[in-house]
Amino acid sequence: MMLADGSTLVQEIPSEKHFASLEQIHEWLDEAGFVVEQEYGDYQGHPISEMTNRVIIWAGKVR
Repeated sequence: MMLADGSTLVQEIPSEKHFASLEQIHEWLDEAGFVVEQEYGDYQGHPISEMTNRVIIWAGKVR
């Protein structure tokens, strides 16, 4: 972070990134009472594949 006096403040914060698997996301949604209605591998509506770099999930709450 650059401070007003021009000096720099650095704070190391240990962290780990974890990208959830599609299976984990489905489990979390199920545990929270949601049902997956549609899912896509991109914003154009293509199916999820090994080349997918994002997932769009449309889920609704079970009533």
